Amino acid sequence: MRRFGILVVGLAVAGPAYAAELTPAERGEICRAAMGGVMGRKPSIMKAQPEGEITIVSYNRPSDWTLWKYRCRLEGTRVIWASETGRWRTDPLDSVVTFEVLDKGNRVRIVERHEDGSQNEYSYRRSELR
Repeated sequence: MRRFGILVVGLAVAGPAYAAELTPAERGEICRAAMGGVMGRKPSIMKAQPEGEITIVSYNRPSDWTLWKYRCRLEGTRVIWASETGRWRTDPLDSVVTFEVLDKGNRVRIVERHEDGSQNEYSYRRSELR
């Protein structure tokens, strides 16, 4: 069964090269989900624009309509992000953000693991990300 751009085995994603198998639109959905979770915003207010292997995620903050932009790239099942002009979040003290596609490709789960061992989880139906 091929859903969400890859072969899904049971409820988990198969293989570490997962990100390489996604289309630009699917990478955009994952990046919107990840940035929505990390920034505490609904992915539905975010736009994703592919630029090669990087996806630009932007949104206008509802409280003041300030435009916010982030860069996002996927490596395996890891989401690596940076502000528009800032550094990539790859330092050992940065949180590690991963994604998983569940329910036969119908749901995306984002896990943000912090250096202190705590973590946040965000789950979105794929219909929320289109």
